[in-house]
Amino acid sequence: MKGILLLSHGTLAMGVLEALAMIGLDTEGVKAIPLYLDSDLDAYGESIRQAVDRLDTGEGVLVAVDIMSGTPFNQICMMLEEKNVEVITGLNLAMVISAMEGRDSKTLDELAKASIEDAKNSILNVRDCL
Repeated sequence: MKGILLLSHGTLAMGVLEALAMIGLDTEGVKAIPLYLDSDLDAYGESIRQAVDRLDTGEGVLVAVDIMSGTPFNQICMMLEEKNVEVITGLNLAMVISAMEGRDSKTLDELAKASIEDAKNSILNVRDCL
């Protein structure tokens, strides 16, 4: 099973993790790490490194980050060469549900691509559906 790590500015990642539990999904192998205004960046990076190590059971870790180029993104990208991770941006609930549904059957690369596609497909103007 691939691990899933959620990274964000503030509590977004924690909120997504809580929402997964609220809708009845098993959050084993999923971790959220928020970045706060007063976070020590070295400690934050180390907590990400430790989480990746704990979540990687040999199949890698999908890391979903809120935005590209922010501190959470930059911290995980420093580990791209040494850790078995795929990093995707635009963290949202549909993305993570998709990742959870496919993490046992897809490769890490396939999982990243499917999660991105499902996230894109979840964004719409409701009036267009009426």
